[in-house]
Amino acid sequence: MEPCVADKADNSARSMAKQALTRVVRFIDANQKDVVRFGLVPESLDFMSKNVTTKLVGQTLDVVELVEEKQPRIFNISKDCGDRQSTNHVTGCKSLNFSPSGLNAEVGQVLAPIPLDPAPSVWCIGLNYMKHWEEGAKKRGQPLPKIPSSFMKPASAICGPGQPIWVPQPG
Repeated sequence: MEPCVADKADNSARSMAKQALTRVVRFIDANQKDVVRFGLVPESLDFMSKNVTTKLVGQTLDVVELVEEKQPRIFNISKDCGDRQSTNHVTGCKSLNFSPSGLNAEVGQVLAPIPLDPAPSVWCIGLNYMKHWEEGAKKRGQPLPKIPSSFMKPASAICGPGQPIWVPQPG
């Protein structure tokens, strides 16, 4: 099963889908400062290099459109757990895909790779596999937890590449 492909018979969509998984960048259009776009990073640029965001500014990219598949939220009331309410998921978004737009745009500023606006809070699972624990917590003398830890990163913690990181004052 190939993600991001609307029409499996269309080889250009399939090719774009494979690229989109690793080569999509979110940016402000240099010629329309109030427009945020998604574009495919050219094959000629090393997407994993440290200065890729600097190299992207001024480049003209093929623009791709975000396609968001929605899902209904289902709420359940659990009588055996004290009338607690639960849901099958925390967002109405089931999947995110990209499709070719046929447009080109010049990169003005590279943004954080968060496709939803406003950005949601992100729930994270830590120490959820043995190698993760061995690489860090074990070396610091922390015992293997019985269950993985969970933590949240609020939307305010998101910043773009090369942007200053805001640290709140204690107190």
